[in-house]
Amino acid sequence: MDNKKYFRVMFHCVNGTGLGHITRAINISKIILKNKIASEILIESDGKYTPKNLPRKVNFLTLKYTNHQMYKNPKLRIKQEQIVKKIITDFKPDIFVVDNETPIFIKNNKLPNVRKIFVLRSVEEEFLSNNLNLLKRSYDKIIIPHTKKEFNFLYSRKTIKKLEQDKFIFVGPIIRQEKTKNVKKKYDFIATIGGGGLHHNPKKPGTFFKTSEENLKIICETFRKLKRENAKLRLGVLCGQNFPVKSFKELKKKFGEEINIIYASESPLNIYKKTKVLISQLGYNTTFEAIKYKIPSIFFMKKSIPESQFLRGKWVEKNNLGIFIPNLSQKNLFKEIRNLDYLKINKIKNNLRRFNLGENSKKILRVFENGKK
Repeated sequence: MDNKKYFRVMFHCVNGTGLGHITRAINISKIILKNKIASEILIESDGKYTPKNLPRKVNFLTLKYTNHQMYKNPKLRIKQEQIVKKIITDFKPDIFVVDNETPIFIKNNKLPNVRKIFVLRSVEEEFLSNNLNLLKRSYDKIIIPHTKKEFNFLYSRKTIKKLEQDKFIFVGPIIRQEKTKNVKKKYDFIATIGGGGLHHNPKKPGTFFKTSEENLKIICETFRKLKRENAKLRLGVLCGQNFPVKSFKELKKKFGEEINIIYASESPLNIYKKTKVLISQLGYNTTFEAIKYKIPSIFFMKKSIPESQFLRGKWVEKNNLGIFIPNLSQKNLFKEIRNLDYLKINKIKNNLRRFNLGENSKKILRVFENGKK
């Protein structure tokens, strides 16, 4: 152990409007720190959210321009990447990890003496196929935070064949490893919308979909209707860290007497475990956390580009790990909740207990143990 090489690792988490890329970076950081592979870690992001309670030896840096500003003005991306290059020069990482969008300086091979790793989550097949050559050319290793079995369901054999080479490594979901106890159920239903970020509209540059706000209003209206049928129901809503404060206050004012509306949490699992049933969009973290910690869930999809939550929902449905609503509406959600009974919930619980999520931190460690190029 004394002869083991410790590396400086830098995570580049940009252009993601949710929290998945940041959460994955923190989860990987914990794994490599626990196994004494990294001496120091830097995570930088262009999002508005700054995580609290970071592990020791992990620093977090918020970049000058937010992802929303860069969607409105693409020229800012060039300025932002100049800032990132200066950070790299100062920090001197041995390993540079990209989660989401490949920087121009990596595309142009301007980081030759640093080991480069890309984290490739599930995306639409056409988008994946169009970017595979770039990834193979630009990175030393590509970590896929899913199982091969899941990808076999999501993609055609032609695409899977392109991933069957040494550079691509399936490591299973990279999610929070937390000790959770069996707690008394405080809620009958809790709904969450993940990070709550605004997603840009590619057809109208500089404009954004307010999907998270619209979905949460649908959920609150549905909960109100349920509450009026059964006043004893215990209902909660968890807003994400990026959810607009103004909209949160409006929801709280309108629905607060009937629903416990919570603004953000650093430990959402502690809240999820207190409910009989979770209602959630099919974001990467919440979906796999619900499966790992055996929480019966109703999942709905957010139309976001290039991620395909529809395919993730079909995968959940195929494995009987939850209920999938392709088109969220008050009518559809109300119907699914009303159809839930003890037997149906127990069947989902039993399927969750039997399902192996396929996490493999040893494969992650092997990628980072190699250190520099």
